Amino acid sequence: MTIQNYFEFESSVVQEAVRDLIGISRGDEASASLRRMLSRRLSNVLSSARLYLETLSDHSKGIFNANPTSIAKINDEVRSQYDRSPHYRLAEALRNYAQHAALPVHGLFGPSSDEKIRLSFATEPFVDPDELREDGRFKKSVLNELPVDGDVVKLKPVLRSYIESLGSIQTVFRAESHPVLTAAFEVFDAARDRYGEAFPHEGGYFSLGAAPMNDQEGFEGEVVYIEAEMQRLLNYFKSSKPSMKRLGDRRIEF
Repeated sequence: MTIQNYFEFESSVVQEAVRDLIGISRGDEASASLRRMLSRRLSNVLSSARLYLETLSDHSKGIFNANPTSIAKINDEVRSQYDRSPHYRLAEALRNYAQHAALPVHGLFGPSSDEKIRLSFATEPFVDPDELREDGRFKKSVLNELPVDGDVVKLKPVLRSYIESLGSIQTVFRAESHPVLTAAFEVFDAARDRYGEAFPHEGGYFSLGAAPMNDQEGFEGEVVYIEAEMQRLLNYFKSSKPSMKRLGDRRIEF
């Protein structure tokens, strides 16, 4: 969900740049509406990222309850990303500000750059540190890291760096989870072997499932084919796409 929300944010920004490219004028009301729309898009990204981090913590405790080392590695990566990335800290503070105070996008600019050979267009949402200081409700430790004297902070680089950091956290989680999934498949293989030994005349491939039992030792309710679900998860963890590596260094040209 976080990546989908991020995709919608970037797509909206590109769409507005295309509007400028072809010369569609934007009045005051349209500009205000655009600011609100990009604020919603940004808030969606930041809120879903917070949900991801909170569920990651809960899932880690459930998956690695017998392996505190894995929990520590994941928690250490989250803390490391926060400590070493000012963009991460700003994104986290912006989420809290957007939830409890005001819009996270203070304005946008998109002037064309004249390079004589071609004209370049871009839409740049920004946050104004001076406005945050006047507001008084923004996290002060993060605010002290932001520029002064009228300089604004472009939000596209901030968000790309933040998503890249989340990708690094997810990479650690995947690495720690892979042995757990492998061990689960070993349990399935052992169950299939036991079934084959008990019923040697039952040929062919079969999928393992689970169903609740009643007090009379009979099955009731719907069978859940857990092996198929585990295979889906294993394929997901094996996949390296989409990779967020060096997302902060990526640029769109058209």
